[in-house]
Amino acid sequence: DHELPLVDLTLMVKAGSVDVDDSKIGLAALLSGSIIRGGTENRSPSELAQALDENAIHLSVTVGEEVAVIQLSVLKDDWQAGLDILKEVLVRPGFDPAVFEIVKTQQLTELQRQGGNAQAVAGRERDIWHFKGHPYGRDPLLGLQTISTITREDLKQFLRDYFVPSNM
Repeated sequence: DHELPLVDLTLMVKAGSVDVDDSKIGLAALLSGSIIRGGTENRSPSELAQALDENAIHLSVTVGEEVAVIQLSVLKDDWQAGLDILKEVLVRPGFDPAVFEIVKTQQLTELQRQGGNAQAVAGRERDIWHFKGHPYGRDPLLGLQTISTITREDLKQFLRDYFVPSNM
């Protein structure tokens, strides 16, 4: 569109929940839920949200089982600003403590609610049985015990270990 030229960037990173130790089940979901909402070292969560809104920048990071997908959508004239914010989020994430605790609570609540969903229970049990001994076969409900032990530093270490050029 010549009147509203957008630039969309999608990066795929070979990093996911399969790369997380059994003692840190839930880390991928915590990372997805807090990397942008938690601000950066230089911007509080509200300052980052304002910068994204003011520049009409859409930024998302989703960590799945084997791949993390980073998406940036920005107006052509704001391309450099979008890239700068993306770099700041990935290299200097803040993981604001209050936001991080909220995301932990949300993840724990989501796991607790799975027991009431027959389809989720059946899918979970199928995966545990079918993929026994593989990270795909981990019981996600173990996150009820591990999520509370995951720290902001664990998330930062995961980024340092896996969000590297050789994995993109």
